[in-house]
Amino acid sequence: MRQALKNNQIDIIATDHAPHTRDEKSLPYSEAPAGIPLIQHSFQLMLELANKGIFTIEEVIKFASHNTADRFKIIDRGYVREGYFADLVVFETGIKHTVTNEEQKSKCGWTPFEGWELSSKVNSTIVNGNVLLENGELHPERRSSERLVFNK
Repeated sequence: MRQALKNNQIDIIATDHAPHTRDEKSLPYSEAPAGIPLIQHSFQLMLELANKGIFTIEEVIKFASHNTADRFKIIDRGYVREGYFADLVVFETGIKHTVTNEEQKSKCGWTPFEGWELSSKVNSTIVNGNVLLENGELHPERRSSERLVFNK
């Protein structure tokens, strides 16, 4: 998959966030729902690949943002440009951060990455210019997002 990203055979990194509880995931394989709670750490996991030299930070941003906006012709999104919606992630690299279940924002309250040591941390998330996550905590005055507009 890494090589397919490098060769432009795959152009988007996305998640299928599935916030199932541990009890649901503990069922026998044929009865357990598919998917895992992934969205909170997906960007950091991609940054780990950048940290190892597999991708650049610019490529990670391209795979996660630019290419998505371009592929689906999402108007005024996916880039930091004047007149575009401010959809941003503020992150730090070069710091050690151990993932814990207690810090999870997903309603399921757990992560398959508990105990993993990552070398980055997401500090804030801004959507439509509104702060949703600030200093690692959900902002108390979160505003709803806006419907995406596509250029079909």
